[in-house]
Amino acid sequence: MRILPAIIIATVFLASCTEKQNTENKDLEALEVGALSVETEVSFIGEAFETEQMMAVSELQNKVTEADSAIVVAGGKVMEVCQAKGCWMTMELADGKSMRVTFKDYAFFMPKDLAGREVIMKGLASYTTTDVATLKHLAADGGKTPEEVALITEPEHALTFLASGVTIVE
Repeated sequence: MRILPAIIIATVFLASCTEKQNTENKDLEALEVGALSVETEVSFIGEAFETEQMMAVSELQNKVTEADSAIVVAGGKVMEVCQAKGCWMTMELADGKSMRVTFKDYAFFMPKDLAGREVIMKGLASYTTTDVATLKHLAADGGKTPEEVALITEPEHALTFLASGVTIVE
């Protein structure tokens, strides 16, 4: 009878000692974004991926048409990050507009202080239409004032990116 409590205590102890699962994967790769080209240990947030076929985010408008979509690896500078959770970020396109990046299955988030840093990401680039209510929600999460949010009155049809994995270039 005394052995059963000992087994339960041992099981609970062993279960608490297991490593916490992390969505970060690490690989050794050569990264190239802008003028940067270094071989380094790469930490992936979300799914790990190869960076050899990377294109600049600014080239995506030439690669993806409004009637099409493409799974690509793209890199560039982050302009803005959701200040509520880090659940989206924006990146500048060649025409000066921005592209919203969200994360597959809402499975991971970006650091809120990522603006101005370079990232490489893999995912689906496509044109989507975002309704006014969602645009207002995104603007509020981005730190816009209530007056700026109130100015949003039209849906937006734009290039978007659904990332399955991201790496921050160190």
